[in-house]
Amino acid sequence: MHVIVYIEDNPDNFRLVKRLLESSKGYIVEQARDGVAGLELVKARRPALVLLDLDVPLLNGFEIAARLRDDPELSKIPVVAVSANVMQGERQRSLELGCRAFIEKPFDIHEFRRTIERLLSDDAAR
Repeated sequence: MHVIVYIEDNPDNFRLVKRLLESSKGYIVEQARDGVAGLELVKARRPALVLLDLDVPLLNGFEIAARLRDDPELSKIPVVAVSANVMQGERQRSLELGCRAFIEKPFDIHEFRRTIERLLSDDAAR
């Protein structure tokens, strides 16, 4: 059973993703509402995947991605950046910081699910 940590401060967005992933594939989705809590949860749970909203309080998504990338124990965990505010360069910057994918909100549910499944199967194959 894959555990996914979703660092997201919006409870509605979290509930949507939790319901989508837990009902379709049986994943366990846990939430952190800010960047500091997110890093702590990732360190404690060692999830199969991290979903990372780029606009969360305390530490933004770019800072979190950089810290995950720079931590040898966490750098192998696939990270997916998720953002509603796609400003020029956000996608590229998140990928440069080690995110394996970038999903723009609002997202297509089927494409979202395919991206998550692909990353989890790619990671399992390594």
